[in-house]
Amino acid sequence: KMMMTPNPSSAPNPNPNFDAAADPYDEKRLSRNRLMAFFTETARSKLGAVLKRIGEVLDDDLGGKLLVFGHHKLVLEGIASFLRRKVGSSGFMQIDGRTNSKLRHANIKRFQETPMCRVGVLSITAAGVGITLTAANLVLFAELFWTPGALLQAEDRAHRIGQTGTVRVEYVLSE
Repeated sequence: KMMMTPNPSSAPNPNPNFDAAADPYDEKRLSRNRLMAFFTETARSKLGAVLKRIGEVLDDDLGGKLLVFGHHKLVLEGIASFLRRKVGSSGFMQIDGRTNSKLRHANIKRFQETPMCRVGVLSITAAGVGITLTAANLVLFAELFWTPGALLQAEDRAHRIGQTGTVRVEYVLSE
């Protein structure tokens, strides 16, 4: 048996176009990484404005309920942390990719039926389809998503059969 560790710089390049062929792939990967970093940083930069808006809604005393949609874990956790301090654990519910089916159903029921539970913190991907949250009269998007269809589906969590009131939808945007 023999172990061989070749030195790549001393080996002849069998295909002189190999380096050129790798560049577009590397550039595409780098572009995607930059885009994802920008997507995350944009979310982080809007968190303060999102928390301020949530605070305004909760201080309004009109008793309405709010759905807050986000995509990044750092945004969802930042909102949940703020709400724990502002209204306590009983004042909001959260559904994200880690929420099991049993807790998901319990959270939906609590939001729909308990007046004290005024905020739903929801992942666009984990809670954007297949659930009814008609107790809400305001939907707030802390972040946008890649496809407009996912945002429309998320809006429709409050716009369902059984919704008797007006639902306002707000998007937090960066300039």
